[in-house]
Amino acid sequence: MLRRLGPTLIALTLLTHGCAESPPGSKPPSAQPDAEVAESGTANLFTMGQEARQAKDNEDWVAAHAVYLQALEVAPKHPIVYERIAEMEVRLERFDDAVAHLATMARLGGTTPQIDQPPFEPLTDHPGFAAVAEQIRANGAPQESAEIFVTFDDNRLSPEGIAWDAETGDLFTGSFLLNKIVRITPDGTVSDLGESASHGLGAVLGMWVDASRRELWAVAGSTSMEEMTHPAELVRYNVDTEELVARYLAPETDQVLLVNDVVVTPDGTAWLSESLVGGLYRVRPGSAEMELFVALPQFGFANGVAASDDGQTIYIGHAEGLSAIDSKTGVVETVEPQGEFTLVSADGLSWADGALILVQNQPSLNNRVIHVTLDPSGRKAMDFRQLSAGLPPGLEPYTSAVAGDVVYVTASPPIGPEGESATDAPRPAIARLPLGP
Repeated sequence: MLRRLGPTLIALTLLTHGCAESPPGSKPPSAQPDAEVAESGTANLFTMGQEARQAKDNEDWVAAHAVYLQALEVAPKHPIVYERIAEMEVRLERFDDAVAHLATMARLGGTTPQIDQPPFEPLTDHPGFAAVAEQIRANGAPQESAEIFVTFDDNRLSPEGIAWDAETGDLFTGSFLLNKIVRITPDGTVSDLGESASHGLGAVLGMWVDASRRELWAVAGSTSMEEMTHPAELVRYNVDTEELVARYLAPETDQVLLVNDVVVTPDGTAWLSESLVGGLYRVRPGSAEMELFVALPQFGFANGVAASDDGQTIYIGHAEGLSAIDSKTGVVETVEPQGEFTLVSADGLSWADGALILVQNQPSLNNRVIHVTLDPSGRKAMDFRQLSAGLPPGLEPYTSAVAGDVVYVTASPPIGPEGESATDAPRPAIARLPLGP
């Protein structure tokens, strides 16, 4: 999540622009997470982006090219990495190599407006470039419009996470800017969840409804990546009475933590992603503490989470792709795409009857929503198909909730440098996409 706090992938911002720019609506990233990663010797797209920035600032194209090739080793199917490699190869006048890397980017579904801009102008008459550029443009073409289920009156609501109550059919979403939770009934009626607006929550992000236990879980925290304006925490509400039942603070640390998404497994354990330092946390049934289950410094931005039906596997999306974590042993495995497609930039992540829904809310992938078929082990992605996901102009998809044969997706305008959406921005909404082919 959090394209707005630190675009869904801070690392992507770094790799795309080659500099540690502050994402819209945030302060510059703290150096603290990077210090720990550097100490552990673990490289991810975030740290590589910083190294590439320094090389590009020095106009050392050879060094920058080498960094991007290293990035390809940790994210071998990332369209933006291929684009950056190609840009450096143009500067080094290695035109055949540049076209070849752009062709791979195109086959992965990647797109970029830069294909018609100065970085690639020297390739205009180069053999093969015209066809590759045409495919990259086609990958960015407008998508079929999704059905809008509800449009919110207040464009400051800025919904991020979303959850579905299988018992009542109600949806819940959290406000990134108004620091509260709202309920949406099946007929589209919107109301605040109890007194959540007065509970001192930070930006409300990932959410989950445990329908059998009648509990609503949500993560909330700071809107700054440099200081703790609000504590990183998990909150639990009674979904029927709308009462706040419990709060679980992230463990104390000298680093800024961003708890990002949450899922609850059948045994009642809540699992949370933490994005800035990198980790999978949990709150076990009966416990009053949030604890680190496994550290994930190798991920540039641990993001969306989902769980298999039996709770044995926790899936987590990140800058480099998609991983599966054994909920008993903590063993982390890469979910490998068995074809020429990519699973990077998974913000909204949902389990869908043996498959996964990924909201790849990156312009480089045309802000698409995909359905990914897994093999029986759940460790290989066999195929994917794109769901209809076109949104009204000015809205971007964020997270998802599967409700029977449909997928609900939150859609919001980007947050500007002042930490709020523009007054003339389109109103946020929830889109409804059919899950079937």
